[in-house]
Amino acid sequence: MISENFDIYDFVAKTQNNSLDNFIALSIREATTAELYYWKHRNDATLEGQKIREYVQSIKALINYARYESTPKNDVNDISIAVLEQIKAKSNSTFV
Repeated sequence: MISENFDIYDFVAKTQNNSLDNFIALSIREATTAELYYWKHRNDATLEGQKIREYVQSIKALINYARYESTPKNDVNDISIAVLEQIKAKSNSTFV
């Protein structure tokens, strides 16, 4: 796990200096790992299941934005436009 506390802003901060391809690959791996963690520990009373589900939704929204520049139509864990624009700026500077 890149963000041990399931924080989308922490994840972006730790991965934003990668190429777009690496960012997408790391995002897919992070979303898969978080989902597996959730399903493996879902009966644990201390698990913050909603936070993990929102984290996974946020990562998937970032993947869609990085791949297709499609912004989320609904509020997905309050992803700010600034975070999405960082991804876009990185992709434009890397793949022009």
